Amino acid sequence: LDAMVLDGVTMNAGSVGMLRASRHVIATARMVMEHTSHTLLVGPGADDFAEMMYLKDEGVDTSQSTEDFYQWWMADCQPNYYVGLPGCETSCPPYPTPVLPTPAPTTAAPTTSAPPTPFIPPFTPPPSASAPPSAVEASRADVGDGESRSDRLRGSYGIGFDNHDTIGLVVMDGNGDLACGVTTNGASHKVHGRVGDSPIIGSGCYVDNDVGGAAATGDGDVMM
Repeated sequence: LDAMVLDGVTMNAGSVGMLRASRHVIATARMVMEHTSHTLLVGPGADDFAEMMYLKDEGVDTSQSTEDFYQWWMADCQPNYYVGLPGCETSCPPYPTPVLPTPAPTTAAPTTSAPPTPFIPPFTPPPSASAPPSAVEASRADVGDGESRSDRLRGSYGIGFDNHDTIGLVVMDGNGDLACGVTTNGASHKVHGRVGDSPIIGSGCYVDNDVGGAAATGDGDVMM
């Protein structure tokens, strides 16, 4: 989960990215704003901070998200957000890296790299799960002229105005003071480590007591 908050009076802000230990994501962002001199915490550090603030709960995984992940994995991890890597449109990661230019000869002994670790889901798949053939077939459909891979991904996921989980608010209190906040789960099946626009100050939302405020949602990578 990702979230941010911004105070339109003081311009103080707090945000978190890749939070997994707590569903209280925007409360954790507020604690970053009020109880640290930082702006953004991510990953395990954000989880540790949420626990210290007594905001840790059952975490973000649910039986439905586990089932959804397994269905995607059974469909060869299609669609996904990798681009230009061998096999990324037909199989699960990891993928071979592109061939880089040959470096100048050196006297150092040649080294060999270990083969990539196979991609294995971090849970026991439910016995009833099965991959819908349409998911695989749709992911391998030919891309038409003028259609980018990112356009195809948005179509494959059905990304549209009615199915985003991002919530953005610009609010005013009784004194006329403004604040804004954004919370989101992010893109489904995103590359591990991806942080979108929502927790980025000025990208997820922005507010200034003397001017006004705005919040945004959509394809965060396009918007950034």
